[in-house]
Amino acid sequence: DRGWAGRDRDEVLGWFEATGRKGPPVVSCSSRTGEGLPELREVLRDSLSSGDARTSDDLFRLPIDRAFTVRGTGTVVTGTVWSGVLQVEENVVVLPSHIPSRVRRIEQHGATASHARAGSRAAIALPGVDLRDVSRGSVLVRDGFWRPTSLFEAAVTLDAETAEIVKPRTRIRLHAGASEVGAKLLAAADATTGSVTLMRVTTDAPLVLRGGDRFVLRLPAPVRTVGGGFVIDPHARRRSVPRGRRDDIASLSSRAPARRAFILTAEGERGVQLE
Repeated sequence: DRGWAGRDRDEVLGWFEATGRKGPPVVSCSSRTGEGLPELREVLRDSLSSGDARTSDDLFRLPIDRAFTVRGTGTVVTGTVWSGVLQVEENVVVLPSHIPSRVRRIEQHGATASHARAGSRAAIALPGVDLRDVSRGSVLVRDGFWRPTSLFEAAVTLDAETAEIVKPRTRIRLHAGASEVGAKLLAAADATTGSVTLMRVTTDAPLVLRGGDRFVLRLPAPVRTVGGGFVIDPHARRRSVPRGRRDDIASLSSRAPARRAFILTAEGERGVQLE
């Protein structure tokens, strides 16, 4: 009823206000009567028109959130294109299983399409791929530059309330793209909970990551979100965790040139693979 709707609206906006964030537009809707749906469409239209356009001049990557078999077509995977463009008949690879295939067909919202572009949903038919080799969390790529990783460095922020719970090597769950894996954190000696800190993250299963990717950290039991961060070096080597000032870490989180300089400096004596 309207009383509960008003209280829920105030509670949601209160969460944003408590964290200093600007409150979003809130639209009350009814799936039974249709009330509020025209307003919701208008809000969505305004939000989409004011957002930044996604660039297509990038490496193609699609985290797979669903896979199934269609008779006469074979294995079909679905997901949201994170970057780049994929055309029909192009060669692709499913990671981390390294299964090659080609794009037989692309569908978007039930209609056949010639390509899938960054920011859009897509269903992609992959001939010759066994459904057992594709699971939620796999990633579809086109270029050979991608390498799965189980050890990366990141700018991590942990909830101050979990300071006594999340210690170095505490078992946590990490969510990145459509993947959920077990993980452990290792921080520099001067790390402080509640601030942005450079940390090394090890995962139980390989992930397909690049610099700037966001991830979420959760405790498995009781289930709760305890932090998150940005990938800085997706292929870190085993060495002491570097320290960094808060301003420097913020730059690493937002600027690719800063991440490249960080990696080259950290690995300068041993070198970095060009890919």
